Amino acid sequence: MNLSFKFFLWAILFLGSKPLWAKGELTVYTYSSFTSEWGPAGGLKKLFEQKCSCLLKFVAVGDGGTLISRVKLEGKSSRADILLGVDNLTVQEAIDSDLFSLLASSKVNLQVKIPDPIRLKAAPFSFGLIAIMFDSTKLAAPPKSLDDLLENPLFKKKLILQDPRFSTPGLNFLASLNSKYQAALPSKLKLLRGQTLAVTPGWSEAYALFTKGEAPMVVSYTTSEFYHRVVEKSNRYKAANFSEHGANVEFGGILKGSKNKQLAASFLDFLLTPAAQKVVAEANWMYPIIPESEIKDLNPIFSSTKKPSHGEIRFLTPKERGDLKETWLREFK
Repeated sequence: MNLSFKFFLWAILFLGSKPLWAKGELTVYTYSSFTSEWGPAGGLKKLFEQKCSCLLKFVAVGDGGTLISRVKLEGKSSRADILLGVDNLTVQEAIDSDLFSLLASSKVNLQVKIPDPIRLKAAPFSFGLIAIMFDSTKLAAPPKSLDDLLENPLFKKKLILQDPRFSTPGLNFLASLNSKYQAALPSKLKLLRGQTLAVTPGWSEAYALFTKGEAPMVVSYTTSEFYHRVVEKSNRYKAANFSEHGANVEFGGILKGSKNKQLAASFLDFLLTPAAQKVVAEANWMYPIIPESEIKDLNPIFSSTKKPSHGEIRFLTPKERGDLKETWLREFK
């Protein structure tokens, strides 16, 4: 047995899967569609590993609504250094639960305004506008408003939505209903149940049912239309974009238990670079958080539609979110 082969066996036994060139290892918990074959994780991994000479691992943890509960459940035994994909409706829970470390102040120009108390511990990296996506081959006239969606008999059992207890777009859609109807929310949810064909745990399951033709409408994002137009060269699936829908801002945070905080901070800084923002936008099909003009060769489709105003970005406390979910559960038993 020659010396080089012995060294190879030693490397396998004692270093496992960690490459010899890696100077550090970073584990990122995120939602499942982020790490899918078409998601941005692969492109980000390649770019960041070239930059840091480290090993970057993405771990899929269901939908965005389950990220925080997963880390709480694991406690001190968690392998995660970063939570990536908490949103404007769940980020306050992560902060109140003392999960995140303080971040260095960032002077990066953002397209949306984030309150300073949140930016101290959570770094925004993308955003989207919630919308009802519809199949134009099955639905000639989509709903024109939330009232139309809930009350029009033409839309009975035509909608697929996500469970807001586990899903980011599902919770954001529920928050949109609450913002519009407030005290009347319970009665409006009864109407919504009549229009709903299926409720799935997460976005991926809901969108798969939609594209398989199970129902002509699904809760998603305006940018889902971009994917079909750019990647599939198809105008079949479109966004029924009406003003009552809110914005969804995605955040990353460094966990207090991380042993790689400096490397984690470098990754969050990297996410705001034009190269990384291009990957997030064109693979995750969300708006970049920095201005499109700063990103070289970004598909011009991202500049073609309305952006959310500050008022459309809602932030909920854990109690407010819990009250919303309880109301939803009473009507969707």
